[in-house]
Amino acid sequence: MYQDDDADTAYTMDSTEWMPMITSVLMPFSSASSSCGIASDTRPHHHSCLPRNFLVNYFYQEGFRDLKCHERNMVPFIKHLLVLFTILCLVAFHHTPIMEGVTAQLYANSIMFSKVVHPKFSLEKEQLMIIVGEVTDTTVRIVYEWAPLYSLKDVSPDLNDLNLYLDVKKRIDNILGSNNVKMYKNTKDDFEFIYLMMTEQERLEWTKKHTSQWKIVLRKTETRTVVNGKDIIGQVVEIRDREGPKVLQFDSLTPNTCYTVEFVRLDGNTEDNEEYATFCTVSTDPFSLTSNVRISAMSCNRLFEDQDTTTYDEFFIEHQDSLWDFVVHMGDQVYADWVYHEYLKKINPQASFDDLLNAFRYVYRNTWKIHAVQRMLRHGSHLMIPDDHDIINNLDSWMLSKESDDAMKRMIFAGKEAFYEYQYQLVKDVLIGSKKQELVSNSSVYYFRDLGFACLALLDLRFERTFNNDPESPLFGTKQLNDLKQFLSRCMNNENRSIKIKRALIFTSIPLLFFGEGFSKVVYAAERERYTTHQDFKQDVTQFLDYLDSTYGTYRIVFVAGDIHQFLMSHICKSQEHCFEQMITSGMTIQSTVGAEIKIIFANLIDRFFFSAPSLGDWHLARKTNLEDTSTLQHSIRRNYGIIEMKPDGNVAFMRGVQSKYANRRDIYVQDYMFDRGSIYLILTLFFLSGIVFPISMTVFLFRIIQFLFEWCWKKQKKE
Repeated sequence: MYQDDDADTAYTMDSTEWMPMITSVLMPFSSASSSCGIASDTRPHHHSCLPRNFLVNYFYQEGFRDLKCHERNMVPFIKHLLVLFTILCLVAFHHTPIMEGVTAQLYANSIMFSKVVHPKFSLEKEQLMIIVGEVTDTTVRIVYEWAPLYSLKDVSPDLNDLNLYLDVKKRIDNILGSNNVKMYKNTKDDFEFIYLMMTEQERLEWTKKHTSQWKIVLRKTETRTVVNGKDIIGQVVEIRDREGPKVLQFDSLTPNTCYTVEFVRLDGNTEDNEEYATFCTVSTDPFSLTSNVRISAMSCNRLFEDQDTTTYDEFFIEHQDSLWDFVVHMGDQVYADWVYHEYLKKINPQASFDDLLNAFRYVYRNTWKIHAVQRMLRHGSHLMIPDDHDIINNLDSWMLSKESDDAMKRMIFAGKEAFYEYQYQLVKDVLIGSKKQELVSNSSVYYFRDLGFACLALLDLRFERTFNNDPESPLFGTKQLNDLKQFLSRCMNNENRSIKIKRALIFTSIPLLFFGEGFSKVVYAAERERYTTHQDFKQDVTQFLDYLDSTYGTYRIVFVAGDIHQFLMSHICKSQEHCFEQMITSGMTIQSTVGAEIKIIFANLIDRFFFSAPSLGDWHLARKTNLEDTSTLQHSIRRNYGIIEMKPDGNVAFMRGVQSKYANRRDIYVQDYMFDRGSIYLILTLFFLSGIVFPISMTVFLFRIIQFLFEWCWKKQKKE
């Protein structure tokens, strides 16, 4: 039985449902051995040697009323059996999403949701992209970028703009006609792509020419859902089209207060002339807090590729009445692999650093400008750490080695600068805007924060290994580890506070322990991706866990991680008394989940059932299935995110995973019968659901039926 934590109803798979499904596949052949002309077909003058039930009805209706055993022409018969086989395969692999208690739509597409809560469609793109970054007790940082979408009608009044627009369109047609390019949906007519395909000089002139004036107003409000309030600050700024993200910072705010920042366009004729963001400052004095603090955790946003906004809409609906305080994004905030594999390899092989930087900006805009994502990014406080897909899959130091080509290195540094522009600027000013890759900022991207009731640490396990490659601490980096130790010492042992903190939330892009050592070797051999059980990192991670255990063994330290495209509640334990909690939450869109591909399902099953249990020195991974512990979601291969709610006294009110209410049947069966039940259910599910085993099995089965029918009829003809 599957029970969704947030669903009003449960989806139960018992014998009343799955037995008829199996029977519907097997029963048509169950009477194949019956004799011709017996009660299986009582129609006069028709001694059919076909099976009973729907095979008889199917062939009878299709004009096979005159088929007799002595007729040797089996071609029509075989043809119809092949039709039947095709139908069975389509039924078996029918992945129509289902939702508990709600009529299904394809991935929901969020249209139903967006019509309920907002007049805009979820996939509609906003003209002004806004992300609320770090919010302290007295300050806030907001990153914004204006990037309107121009149509041919919009540029027609200006002859120069029109000529440039049409000229670039011709270039695009030539490129798409000569290269097999995997494009973003509707790219050909999307002005984002037209702007990307301009030359560097053309982009510069366009940006200077197209500017807009906006009035930015800060208001104090009763709650963050209230837009109207008393104006505190009002300023007019000029924003250039697609010049890059800008930072807005307000200081001297009041703790425990909600604010609205409204952007009002003063020029132009546009329907969307008002945009706003909301946030609430959080006091570092726990006794002044009036409610629990809600922290959301998520990773792996593949929206650029799969256009699936379902989970973002579910997230907004779930929390719109009591909005989140913090959202920690643990890597793969965008899937930018397209820049290397399509843009650099096929579209613009001679791309300059500026061209590549704009290609990364193109990916960010087509991911974060989408309305469903903006509804989340404009509220609360968003903190981000990098992982590989923010630049390219399996990003690591070997990509910057002497053997790597210059184009690859140039692309990586451009992606790094884009990360600093859109993500790290949410917490800190950095050196950006350079057109020379050697000037790209090398600031450390990890982040530590004393919340007053808990210690918050966002560790960087991707850029440290890629750009610094510290031999003493290849995964964490010596500087990051030393800074973390100093932070935890100050945060945990600060005597000048009203309560003593005994809670630490440590966020990482990859889990500190998930894959076993054997499977980690397989992953590295296949993709050159290194997980924590890789021989290069084992000692680094083991020493880190030992340090936390020896220094803060009596404290509650929780690890939260992403990357592996599934949800898992687990513990990293040395003994029953020495354990750290670990929540893994990964996969905000359909293509960034385990259930999206058969090969990924097999890989996870092989790792779990055939390789040794994950361990690091004396530490091992302890996990439960959804059947072993029904108190909360333990594991899910659906789209998911995590929620941690902290009480003002520092205790955890709850920590849980939320999986999408929308799921296809394969995901439900694989989750229930493979991951939760295992054993013999693994074999049965593989037979009926595998994209490889099932068609082969059905093909062999059908040919045996055909062979039997042919031989039976042939023998009967000889007897006659």
